[in-house]
Amino acid sequence: MEFYDSEKSKPEAGDYFVVPKRVYKQKIEANMKFSKVDEIVYPQNMWNSLTTAHYARFYHTYPQYIPWFVSLTPVDSIIIYKIIE
Repeated sequence: MEFYDSEKSKPEAGDYFVVPKRVYKQKIEANMKFSKVDEIVYPQNMWNSLTTAHYARFYHTYPQYIPWFVSLTPVDSIIIYKIIE
């Protein structure tokens, strides 16, 4: 799997995009058309309830906030798209 860079990547019809569902997503070129292939939602459990995904706290913290939080929804979920045009 390769990373998508809007300035360098040249995606073509038939390529797939794997997109996180509950965290920040980068912009994708507006001239591409997608078809949703699948959505994978990992069930909520004790271990994935504690996450650093909120506000990118694993990489950036604030003195007034703890670097993790408890999520009431699954955070480890992805959506798979296929480029059709």
